[in-house]
Amino acid sequence: MKEYSLQEIFDLPEGIEYINADAHFEVKNGVLYNWFKPNDKQSVRLTKMYVNMKFIKAENPVSFQEAVNAGLEGKMIKVKHYSLNDSWHDIYFGINKIFEMLSKATTKGIPSIIQEGEWYIEENDEC
Repeated sequence: MKEYSLQEIFDLPEGIEYINADAHFEVKNGVLYNWFKPNDKQSVRLTKMYVNMKFIKAENPVSFQEAVNAGLEGKMIKVKHYSLNDSWHDIYFGINKIFEMLSKATTKGIPSIIQEGEWYIEENDEC
């Protein structure tokens, strides 16, 4: 994943969530906010520590249907689900590979993967 400097995240459109270690960051109305828990956003007092920090875009899950539609448009997608091998959780695949993976799941497991899985579309890093 592409890493962004502090200057780059201020230059990109506002409202994009970034991560550095376990902290989440977002720029809104020209102010940098961070949080560790979703309901705990606080504005950041910019210090020297932030100048050299690198940030990555946070992944936001989408619905199964959104993921399939994106896959049909040629985008890479991934799914995270407790029943799947952990090594699959960090890899994006084409739609054909996703359906191949689903075909190998148990009939009972397929609805669970579709409904309870966390589905992601690979970002192209070009806001």
